[in-house]
Amino acid sequence: MTRVELFGRAREVAVLAELVAAASAGEGALAWLQGEGGIGKSALVASAADVAREHGMAVLSAGADELERHRPFGVLVDCLGVGGRSDDARHTAVARLLAADATPAPEPDEPNLRGGGELTFGIGEALLALVEELCCEAPALLVLEDLQWADVQSLELLGRLARRAAELPLAVLCTARVAPRRAAVERAVARSLERGARQLVLAPLDAAAADALAARLAGGPPGTNLRARVAACGGNPLFVSVLVDALEAGGAIERSAGGEAEIASAADPVPASLALAVLGRLRALPAETVELLGLASVLGSEFALAELAALTGRPVAALSAPVREALAAGALVERGERLGFGHDVVREALYDDLPRSVRAGLHLEVGRALAAAGADAAAVAEHLVRGAAPGDAEAVAWLERAAREAASRSAGVAAELLEAALELAAPGDPARGRLEAELALSLVAAGRRQDGEALARCVLDDRAYSPGEGALRLALARSLLERGRLFDALAEAGRAAESPGVGAVDRAEALAYATIGSLLAHDLDAAAAEARHAQAVAEEAGATHVVAVSLTRRAHVAGFRGEFAEQERLAARAVAVAVQDGGREVQHASHAHLNHALALADCDRPHDGVAAVAAGRRVYERLGMEETLRNSHHYAGYPLMLAGRWDDALAELETASALSEESDIGWTVDVLATRAVLLARRNELEAARALVDAATQALAAGAPEFRLGWPAWAQALVQEAEGDRDGALETLWSAWTRVGAAGAVGEQRTFAPDLARMLAAAGDAARGAEVAAAVEALARGNPELETIEALALRCRALAGGSGRDGDAAGGGAGDGADALARAAERYPDGPRPHERALAYEDAAVAFVAAGRLDRARAFADEALEAYARLGARRDAARAEGRLRAGGLRRGRRGSRTRATDGWEALTPSERRVAELAAEGLSNPQIAERLVISRHTVATHVSHALAKLGLRSRFELAAARRAE
Repeated sequence: MTRVELFGRAREVAVLAELVAAASAGEGALAWLQGEGGIGKSALVASAADVAREHGMAVLSAGADELERHRPFGVLVDCLGVGGRSDDARHTAVARLLAADATPAPEPDEPNLRGGGELTFGIGEALLALVEELCCEAPALLVLEDLQWADVQSLELLGRLARRAAELPLAVLCTARVAPRRAAVERAVARSLERGARQLVLAPLDAAAADALAARLAGGPPGTNLRARVAACGGNPLFVSVLVDALEAGGAIERSAGGEAEIASAADPVPASLALAVLGRLRALPAETVELLGLASVLGSEFALAELAALTGRPVAALSAPVREALAAGALVERGERLGFGHDVVREALYDDLPRSVRAGLHLEVGRALAAAGADAAAVAEHLVRGAAPGDAEAVAWLERAAREAASRSAGVAAELLEAALELAAPGDPARGRLEAELALSLVAAGRRQDGEALARCVLDDRAYSPGEGALRLALARSLLERGRLFDALAEAGRAAESPGVGAVDRAEALAYATIGSLLAHDLDAAAAEARHAQAVAEEAGATHVVAVSLTRRAHVAGFRGEFAEQERLAARAVAVAVQDGGREVQHASHAHLNHALALADCDRPHDGVAAVAAGRRVYERLGMEETLRNSHHYAGYPLMLAGRWDDALAELETASALSEESDIGWTVDVLATRAVLLARRNELEAARALVDAATQALAAGAPEFRLGWPAWAQALVQEAEGDRDGALETLWSAWTRVGAAGAVGEQRTFAPDLARMLAAAGDAARGAEVAAAVEALARGNPELETIEALALRCRALAGGSGRDGDAAGGGAGDGADALARAAERYPDGPRPHERALAYEDAAVAFVAAGRLDRARAFADEALEAYARLGARRDAARAEGRLRAGGLRRGRRGSRTRATDGWEALTPSERRVAELAAEGLSNPQIAERLVISRHTVATHVSHALAKLGLRSRFELAAARRAE
């Protein structure tokens, strides 16, 4: 294979060759090549592509176009061939998402007051899934050029791609000029560098390299005069090439007897810019051809011959000769059925050479022609905005229309288009208020929350667009709530509910927000009344999504009150409403399936809860609701924990924490506390303590505590494990009384098993009796739930004990042991296996105290085997210590410690995922097979690689074969 010849770039060539070779072996990376136009980025990319092909890698490439800056995910869609492979189901699915909801709404009285962005995350994940599946077929090189023109959504996705590339046989080369500088490009570079990307900034060639390039082009080493002209090119290789070509074409270069290439004089001025040098070279073409190329430059980097014919008003046949001349000269190249400029510098030189007024007029002509032909609004807007003068209402209208069409797929693109519309709109244009309102909503939806919030407040304060007040205040409420600023969020929702100008649907949604404040303040009576009122208003207004939300809030109240059957009934109704509606808005607003999962878990049906999360995820994936998919990890850990699948629960919770940090979501306290509880039970105390501290700091900063008392529960377990048993007891007792005062007996049920155990160990019969009475009342209200009845029996038996770790008996050791045995045996075999193990542990200890060692061994075996299955090493150590203290020694039958590295260190879930990854399945394929989230798969893969000391899936496959 013939390699691209490069001068002065040996270091860069070596770096890229090494990067590509590593990717072919399974350790991928993303790299940025940056520099001015003509500095050699494309030549380096071509060299890297040659290396990739030699390694048998697939090479896919695409370049961004200045006139397609607002096509969502444009450069990535082109690179991956989406739409070009209609027979491929995966590509078709992505194309369907890109086309979804692209319905124009050009009428001024139909503004976009939702902000959009519903499909953004889903499309991004689908594109990343295509990349992963491509890499499952063969190592791959993706080349993304001219990203200074890329759409904002493609740029934002590169940060996520940089993180994933490290575990894939994937090299991604991104090129961008250092000017024009775009904030979106700089953010993309910074974010991807944080995640392991490489960066090469190309400096000008030194004098020796520039002379070597000139020698190669001129057929001999440059003489004194030619060397001076080359030096004036500033080390830009394209400039040197253009200069030498122009001198050759003009017959100015002569060869001396010694083989030097020389020109008569160095006195002729070198063109002041690369663009002028390019134009000088093109002057050798017929004037008609140069003129035609100038007109073509208005159409962008690529164009169809029919488009050029329409612009010039000439038939295609009349363009044949000049087009052939341009192709022969290399000014144009064929790209399938379209034509393109050989280098963007050529197009830009021709474009900039057109008088500004001519450029503007041509753009207007193209834009109007595209509009008449029914073209995409974004394409029309791109041209009209370049031809429009300030105050051009037609251009403003098209930009607004293009923003609405792009909104669902890319709120970021919509925001850029609206910003352009506002720049053109006249100061007194009555549309300005509407445009500002739409822009504020798009900025919030695009993740630029603080910018969006500031603009929304300005629009509201200036009363610039009264029809948007409800949407703006609700957008503020949503944004502030996600950032953990609860009281500010509730204040905005309250203003929306009270404003006379807010519509019925927005008012219903605002009323539903009020329940959040009451729920988090644990004023359950107020929350229930507010939710019922919001539901009634929503039903009258036909606001299905608010009906589902209101039912979900009522389910939360019932759960906090310990009315678990009612909780499940209301949550199931919310799911039914969401399923019947079938839309993204109701699914996103209510999280109906996810909240039903919590209710099912509370009703001793945690395995059904796990299935409900999976069902919800299937719905969200089908609708492209990646943001809601992300939120699903916050919910998934709870039913998994109660089902005894702690490894999976921890993976879900860890994923939730990572995605919350990435998305600036403030709802992390419950996730941190739950992780800390599980890690404390597993005796991973350093990590558990760090999570408790993080939860405490988040609460101090104003983060919401939805599951009341959980951070204190986690802290108490850590204190106990660290030897502070008195401090642990008081921490948990304080939480118990606080939760009880709020009427949240359903939350008391969560940590009653540990509190009863600690009180019995401390010999505190009085407080133990209080706990037992509360749990007994809860059991009477939930007669169908066997675990609560069993817990009530256990708490009452423990409350009869005396002294630290004394006999748990009210009428003698034997009676106490039998009572605890009945409690343990009352637990069903399925839900809450840890709680069941605690009961068996207590019974075993009581039987030891009563001298009934055979019974003690049977109950001890049951407890310790359960702890081993869960990995609850801290509980196992405590149980064995209590049994030894009573005189029961079990030899080596205790729970063994899991290895810390190698295949034996993998949890069952990690091993399943690792085995499938080693077989070549992508994360989405593994997720589909195991019915878990793609994000959870990524967490398992990352853990498996770390424990195995591996860097990539290729190494994982080799290690699996060698096992």
